[in-house]
Amino acid sequence: MYFELSPKRNKDFPNSYNIKNLTLSTDMGWNEILGNYGKIIYKGYAYEDLENLLKLFEPSTSNIPRGSFTAFIEKDNQIHLVTDDTREFPIFFDEEKKIVTNLTQQKKIIYPDNFLTVNCASNAISHRYNGPIFKKKTDKDLNYVTEQIFQMLNNDIKNFTSLYKHPIKIIPTGGIDSTLMIALLKYNNIDFEVIDYEYKKWSYFHFKNKDKINVDIGNQEYTSIGHTWGIEPVTMATGFRGDQFFFREYLPIAILSKIEGINLNNEFKKYGQSYSYNHMMKQSVAHREELERLCRNVQDRETAYKQVFAVVQSTFHNWSIENTCYWSVFKNINIVKEILQMSFTNLITNCMEATVQKKILTMIAPNLLDVIINKKDFSNHNFDFDKDSYDKLIKTLTNY
Repeated sequence: MYFELSPKRNKDFPNSYNIKNLTLSTDMGWNEILGNYGKIIYKGYAYEDLENLLKLFEPSTSNIPRGSFTAFIEKDNQIHLVTDDTREFPIFFDEEKKIVTNLTQQKKIIYPDNFLTVNCASNAISHRYNGPIFKKKTDKDLNYVTEQIFQMLNNDIKNFTSLYKHPIKIIPTGGIDSTLMIALLKYNNIDFEVIDYEYKKWSYFHFKNKDKINVDIGNQEYTSIGHTWGIEPVTMATGFRGDQFFFREYLPIAILSKIEGINLNNEFKKYGQSYSYNHMMKQSVAHREELERLCRNVQDRETAYKQVFAVVQSTFHNWSIENTCYWSVFKNINIVKEILQMSFTNLITNCMEATVQKKILTMIAPNLLDVIINKKDFSNHNFDFDKDSYDKLIKTLTNY
């Protein structure tokens, strides 16, 4: 889902579209339609009919659908860049050069909780905040939250697979997220293939831009393409956003512990053998200064929650490249909202032991609990298993 909006075509992209007085250069897989206000150029998926949705879409609304899509929408003398409500990538722009892109760094950056508009008369580029709205209610118990999320995941799998019929492939990593994704697909009787290989089908765009799409930006992983089938339409199912949206990252839980007056390191010591322990202890050291910076303007629970959502949304992950669509059923900000309804005690336990996802896995495929690694270092993608455990993982899941 790569693009560059600029005064002239970028020849490193295979396709281009004219929109207002600018040119949109893209990778494969984009579509052009006519909507209520003019031309629409888009790529990606939603959990409803995306084409019909965009034809009627009001680009200034704050009611943004879920999924993974990018749309350039004409209205009056403006071009609105509209994405889903949890955009996976940063948007870079240079107002002077009139360039907007998600491929190469420019002077300024727009993070996922902001949307961008180009005024074609004045050449001004503006953006507006559109972060999630969250209110903490009475604490819900673990079983209630688990059931709510379980139903949410099943509904999204059914909606997605009813709309998109391309072959689904998934990689077994031994982590809770990819394992649960496999179990949920099986539970919903969805055809899929578990693959134990890495595949890259060269295309013009990938060949020309392979270095650009593997750069690190501000210590955040921009994107690293592991699989692409080029012109062949394929859905690459993943466990992406599981760590962030199920609250298994250090910074979100640390921000809340500050406002709750809880010593997080003391809490972590209770979970020395847990799934997330190694990762959390490393992150508590690596992100000490960042945590202090993030907490400077945190005055109460309301501002703490706002900062938490900004953090969980700003981790960049793979998105669609060419006709390979990266899809994760965990990419749903409502999961975060449900997780946060638990007590702080249950929140920490879930953070360290992945209790919500393990409870769901116990409900639908308890035999797969045995293939999940004991500990995971998320930041370095290190997996804590020996050869026998690896062989069991691959044998079990590739034949599942």
